[in-house]
Amino acid sequence: MKKRGSYVSLVLCLFAIESGCGIDVGNAGKPAPTAVNPTYSLADIVSAQHSETIDASLAISDQDSAKSAMALFALQAGTVPNCTEDASDGSVTIKRDESTENSRELGKPAKRRLLTDTFQWTSTAQVKPSAGAIVCQEGRPKVQWSQTKTYTSTLSYSKTRSRQLILKKDASPLASSNLSASGDQKETVTLLSQNDQTIELEKIITRSSSVTIKRTSDTTPFQQNVSSLEGEPLVIHVSRTKGIKRSVTIVSGAIVASSSGAAKTLLRYDHLILGNGASCQPSSGSIAGEYYDDDHSLVPSKTFQIIFTVEGATLVTSDGQEEELDLEDCSL
Repeated sequence: MKKRGSYVSLVLCLFAIESGCGIDVGNAGKPAPTAVNPTYSLADIVSAQHSETIDASLAISDQDSAKSAMALFALQAGTVPNCTEDASDGSVTIKRDESTENSRELGKPAKRRLLTDTFQWTSTAQVKPSAGAIVCQEGRPKVQWSQTKTYTSTLSYSKTRSRQLILKKDASPLASSNLSASGDQKETVTLLSQNDQTIELEKIITRSSSVTIKRTSDTTPFQQNVSSLEGEPLVIHVSRTKGIKRSVTIVSGAIVASSSGAAKTLLRYDHLILGNGASCQPSSGSIAGEYYDDDHSLVPSKTFQIIFTVEGATLVTSDGQEEELDLEDCSL
């Protein structure tokens, strides 16, 4: 998270909603957005939906190598995938099993919250370049860009998240929940440019997931299907310079979340640049958000925006309702 003295405010607006783009987050007296069902709000759904976009952008088959800044695959510190080559067709299979935990503070000083997430990921990716273009070295895959300019991969994955949210000043519990997600992802990766110091890639991604959220205090979970919108895949640009963190830009694409007979939400991305530091806090760009009363509706009943500051993220609907978002943290 960026330091308080050098914050950047990012307004993610839908349809250039001029009246909402300058709104001050966290104003007292603002109503919360209408709940998607009696238990889960629009903010709950959007948070999980956006997390799927970030997961897709930073999936194992997207990343640079911890061993070599000019290779392709990177993993969290201490994580070693199982990489195997298939000599018959030149494909490479990468398996990942990882557990992590992170904590961070959110919100304004008077209502500062401490969010702790514990994750478990498993995934299997199969990469199909031209023969010999990707090899396994010390359990990690490495792309030989001299032999290929593009490749495709398919990935199946599962993820669980256990969450605890407390009020920092007195450690009183605010909420606890569990999330599970699983699905498939397909992507095409193309080399845009490369020299001795820098590599730039473009990834075109389609993703389909099933996501279930359950608060500890509830008996019934909420399930939704999250997928890239047909005809609007995620287009991701990744660049890395030796000795510098990656830069990731979600150039375009749309993600839709829906449940049978329930509300539907759409997020459309436009040059969302994820920060060059340790966090995925956006530094610029926009998202278009649409809310539909049910999964068959063709016209949105409301629109919304998200305001990012150093203190966190707030969802603001076009009719002035507000709710804070508790987004997952991640590392570039």
